[in-house]
Amino acid sequence: MSGASFEPMARRMGFDFVPCGLDRAHVRELDAVLPPDQRETLADAPIVVRHLVAFSGGLGPAFARDLLERGAAWQPDIIVREPVEFGSVVAAELWQLPWASVMWAIYIDPHF
Repeated sequence: MSGASFEPMARRMGFDFVPCGLDRAHVRELDAVLPPDQRETLADAPIVVRHLVAFSGGLGPAFARDLLERGAAWQPDIIVREPVEFGSVVAAELWQLPWASVMWAIYIDPHF
């Protein structure tokens, strides 16, 4: 599960695919996923702060919503996520499933 633009690659690799969340391929600036008032508040913040807020406050809720809607039929045993994708943690906690992070970037504990 990921943004729709990842589907061709996932299918070429033999994976089933369900689009979830916003598709970053169609977003020029990551913080564009945030509401205008939040973008304005963060306008002078360092890019790393703007991106972190965008992942947690913009992409995370959209991913959680889609995963919760589409995932009930999926019935996973575990959720494996990347370290800056937070929506799947919401689904895992609601479904009372274990979750793990594949480390490729900084790690931010999603419980915060």
